Amino acid sequence: MGWLVLIVLGGVAVYVMRPEERLRVARAVLRPIEDAWFAVQDERAKKDPFRDALQARTRWPLATWTIAAVNAAVFIIGGHGEPDTLVHWGGSVAPLTTGGDWWRLLTAPFVHSGFIALVVSIAGLLQPAMLVERLLGPAALATVFLSGGVLSTVIHLAIDPLEVSAGATGAVLAVYGTLVAIVVRGALRRSEFTISLPFLRWLAPATTVFLLHALWTGDLAGPAGLVPLATGFVFGIVLAWTMEEGWTTAWRAAAMPIATVIIAAVVGLPLRGVMDARPDIARIVVEEDRTARDYASAIGQFKLGALKAEAVAQIIERRIEPVLTETQTRLGALTHVPADQKPLVTAANDYVALRLESWQLRAKALHKSSMRMLRDADDKERASLVLLEKLRPPA
Repeated sequence: MGWLVLIVLGGVAVYVMRPEERLRVARAVLRPIEDAWFAVQDERAKKDPFRDALQARTRWPLATWTIAAVNAAVFIIGGHGEPDTLVHWGGSVAPLTTGGDWWRLLTAPFVHSGFIALVVSIAGLLQPAMLVERLLGPAALATVFLSGGVLSTVIHLAIDPLEVSAGATGAVLAVYGTLVAIVVRGALRRSEFTISLPFLRWLAPATTVFLLHALWTGDLAGPAGLVPLATGFVFGIVLAWTMEEGWTTAWRAAAMPIATVIIAAVVGLPLRGVMDARPDIARIVVEEDRTARDYASAIGQFKLGALKAEAVAQIIERRIEPVLTETQTRLGALTHVPADQKPLVTAANDYVALRLESWQLRAKALHKSSMRMLRDADDKERASLVLLEKLRPPA
């Protein structure tokens, strides 16, 4: 809204100006742009051995463009938005990924939650990736990008198995790590492939925006960002060791994906079979509300004389108790849930046991017309409903 107000006010100001005033304002605004343009052209006209060496080795960074194009294409055709949509397009979540969809470790970096995430990732990737590809080759760049994405995704799984993981931040940080290694390598052993200062200045704007965004989202401050960054640096040293001789050889480039697979297996395999207890917990709450309504309806008919006590007891035994028995079976199957859900599952089991016992006592009390047993059933019901409140989602 603030920008709109400024635009409107600026338009009004220009409208009321005299022609010569408009000309002076236009010159004042355009002169800095013109000066910057000519400065860029002068900089490009200067002889730069590093730039010439890059052009001679790799004229077209096709791998970089392909990675950026795939990210953009997935976003455009629908691979963004809510968690369910992200999962549909290849986002990673432990029950699916470690349950057999291991390919999600590779696809998650190409799925983005929103337009800002996409733009920042691509802007932060393009320039560093072009340098890495031209110096080390397209296979090395693809290896670093995919390996960084896999490492970031699998670490996200370990931290929060049930949170949907998507985005290229980890993959881009791995490319940054490799670029830093190339800079260090060039500084220690200078050659025509030592990155020149103008190129580093050229990287600064997009790099700054990307790193600030990564800090803001928390990716750069956590292991899901730092591990790919460090891994990219370590393997960048290995890959850049002989960069003067040409592109990275296949056996050198293979070292990073092999290590990545080992790390992913160590982190990801223990998560196999992890379950999300939340749908079952939510179902318990729904079933309690439904059975409570059914019982209240039956008691209303009993008070009106339309049902006998035996009939109410049969409703409990045939329609309510089987639901709780089935719930106990489902909860018993939740053997591998995340640590933060274990207290919830324990409370659910305690609730179901108490609630089933309260209904069984109530049915017996109705059969025997026992007020004492009804009071015992009421006590157990109150205790179970206290546990049920812990299972209800916050309002």
